[in-house]
Amino acid sequence: MKIKIKDITIPWYAPREKVDDDYINDLMRSLEEYGQWNPIMVRLNENKEYELISGLQRVSAAKKLGWKEIEANIVDSTLEKAALLAIETNLVRKELQEIEEGHAIKEMMDRLGLNQTQIAKKLGRSKKWVSNRLSLALDVVGPVRKMIANNSLSPTQAVIISRLPPNKQSKFAEIIIERERTLNKKLNQEEVRAELRKFGNDTIFTVSYEGKKIEPFIEELKKNKIDVLLDVRESTKSMQKPEFSEEFLRKNLKNAEIKYLTRKDLGAPYVIRESYIKGGLSQKCFEQWYKWNVTEKEGNKIPDLVEMIKTQGKTALMCYEKDINSCHRNILAGLIMETGSFEKRRDL
Repeated sequence: MKIKIKDITIPWYAPREKVDDDYINDLMRSLEEYGQWNPIMVRLNENKEYELISGLQRVSAAKKLGWKEIEANIVDSTLEKAALLAIETNLVRKELQEIEEGHAIKEMMDRLGLNQTQIAKKLGRSKKWVSNRLSLALDVVGPVRKMIANNSLSPTQAVIISRLPPNKQSKFAEIIIERERTLNKKLNQEEVRAELRKFGNDTIFTVSYEGKKIEPFIEELKKNKIDVLLDVRESTKSMQKPEFSEEFLRKNLKNAEIKYLTRKDLGAPYVIRESYIKGGLSQKCFEQWYKWNVTEKEGNKIPDLVEMIKTQGKTALMCYEKDINSCHRNILAGLIMETGSFEKRRDL
């Protein structure tokens, strides 16, 4: 039957948040040329008003055409059923963006006192489906929503991004977009999660073992949730403290579930190190030599090192000297920080 457009109200449960002007113009041309093929759906509420359940775009187009009446199916429905029907109808038609679905679900939960499990059951969807929509609607910041709208990011990727604090989401989203541009392909969920783990690894650690015993040393690593101890000594044997030699260190760290890796090429040879310690080389000369050794002699080793650290997990660079200013790990950590890949540095 036909009802008067002026008698139609847009209820709170109407899912669509914005009107697509281009689509409205297409609808107007279709309505003018062919008439209305599909009735809108409404319910008669307690105030004898027609609440719109489905058909906002058609109502908007009809209004612009100056129509006074529109074909409608009037359904006998409770408020809760109408709200569910509004979402379900749009889901079937695929007329809503995932963020719009999320806002509609949140509104329904608040107004009707339903939880995620109840909503999922009533919509015939999984709880994860509901949770993902809510994450998009409530946890994703504005700039990331725009990236979804212009198809730079997929909703699935955005759900993963929503786990980050608001002040970090945009930066990580840009990293994903740039990574896809470099690889010339879309990153799947596992690839985005891998990038997220790397992004969350934002602190570079350094540690010495001078004057320390192995047990407290390992406890300190565990306390700081270190995943990897990267030994940057030129020689991994320690005559003074054999428990910090590679064989014993690897075994003890394995028991503590900490990975042990070595990079002897990042160490300082004994003759260079001894000359520096005894004053034969100034600090400036030692620093210049070390930077040349790791960035120029055989090519720049820092980019690959950063990628390795980001991928492996929270990493501590280990050498002997307690005074970090007299140790090459200080220079190495500085070079790593200069790449901008880490936000913080901690010297244990």
